[in-house]
Order: sequence, then C-alpha cells, then structure tokens
Amino acid sequence: MPRGGRPVVVVTRAEAPEAAFRECLDARGIDVEWLQTIAVGAPDEPWLLDGALKRLLSFDWVVFTSGHGVEAVVTHPRWLHAWRLSPSSRPRLAAVGPATASRLIAHGHVPDLQAHGGGGADLADELRAAHGGTLNGVRLLWPCSSIARREFAERVQAEGGALTSVVAYRTVPVATEHTAGFLSDLRAHVIDAVAFFSPSAASSLAASLGGSTLAVLAGQTLVASIGPTTSSDLRKLGAPPDIEARPNTALALAGSLAQRLGH
Repeated sequence: MPRGGRPVVVVTRAEAPEAAFRECLDARGIDVEWLQTIAVGAPDEPWLLDGALKRLLSFDWVVFTSGHGVEAVVTHPRWLHAWRLSPSSRPRLAAVGPATASRLIAHGHVPDLQAHGGGGADLADELRAAHGGTLNGVRLLWPCSSIARREFAERVQAEGGALTSVVAYRTVPVATEHTAGFLSDLRAHVIDAVAFFSPSAASSLAASLGGSTLAVLAGQTLVASIGPTTSSDLRKLGAPPDIEARPNTALALAGSLAQRLGH
C-alpha cells in the first residue's frame, strides 16, 4: 500500500552518497526512505595508508574496488601532492565497475581500466589481460575496506602480481533504531522495494533484524541490488534479488525500480 499514493523504496544506506538515486525516483513519483545500516570511518592505522601513498609513484596501478576507497585516497594530501607534481610518473587507475569509475571521474580522474564483470576476480583478470596474460612483476596498490573480500588479492597474487593492500577506511555496522518500524511496514506491505548498494549493507541489515538471514524480505517486497557481488550475498542471506542494476550504477538501479513499479 503506497504512502500518499506513491510507492516506497527503502535504501539501506545513508542518503548523501546516492542523492541522484532519490532524485531520479522522486521524479518518477516514487518515495525513497533511508535506513542506514553501515557507517564508514577512518582506518585504525592511518599511517599505513599514508606510507603507501608516500610511495605512490612506485606503483604501476592503483586499484579501486569501491567509491569509499576513491574518496579516502584521492582526497588524501599525499595523493594530491604526488598527482599534481609528477604527471609523467603517475600510476594507472583501475575501477571495479561503473559506480566506482564514476566516483573517480567526479574527482577528475578518468580510469585507465574499468572491469566489465563487476567483481574483484573480474578486475584481476582484466588487469592480467592488459599486461599480455601475466601480472608477473606488476606493482599494484589496493586501498580497500577493513572488511574487503579477498578474491581480488588472491587472484592477483596467484598471477604473480606484486600487491600492496592497505586499509583505507573502516566499514562498521550501524544498529538502527528504526528496525522495528521497518519490519512493521514490511509486514503491512507499505514498502514496495528494498535497495542494497553493498554486501556489507545486506549483512548488517540481517544482523539488525536479529539473525544471519534476510529471508523476511523474500515474497514481502522487491529486493534490488546494485551488482553481482551484492546479489551473491543477498542470495546467501535468503533474499535473492528481483532486480540487479545493468550497468551497476545507482541511476540504472533507480530506472529498473521505476520500470518494475510501473512508473
């Protein structure tokens, strides 16, 4: 039952990073509500990122697997200094998918490589292909989350790449006081869709609901996912996505939701 005659989409993150998502749906007559399930903070050992960025020009690639990683790195004073002073010695930039690539572009950095598969293993494979089928001796810096999946690191190292991974930001679950209201609305069928922008948002919501499952969503509302990695975790949590963005961007997900909701 839409509120005020408009469908309702709940987004499991804070509003600021995805304002365009809300604006797109609002223009199509759909209300967006925010249910923050994760927070992003500074790393516990910030000097490790600082030290890696001191050596920025020694790397062949800087690899970004999230928008938060982009924000933590390209606004860092050491990055800004090195990037400005040494244009001829800059490492190349790689992005895991279009959402991460768009965050780089917003800061004036056009990625040299963007993976098409949407996962860390796909990105590693495309980097290998860019080097003629081997990563032997290729030096890569990977600024990642405190809870980053290891598939990218494992694939790169298996291919002989010299990988430096450093925690650029912490991802922590947020216990929301609105969980009870969310469940009540879900059971009353006033939530038309729930949108997930990361695997960590999915697992954090499951924890907030008192367990390790999102099965309560299945059959009660549309489940929407930003991309394949998030979709994989949603399946494991018992809430297989009804919608997956193509391409894996916030605006594409908004468009798919509007279409599915008849708007």
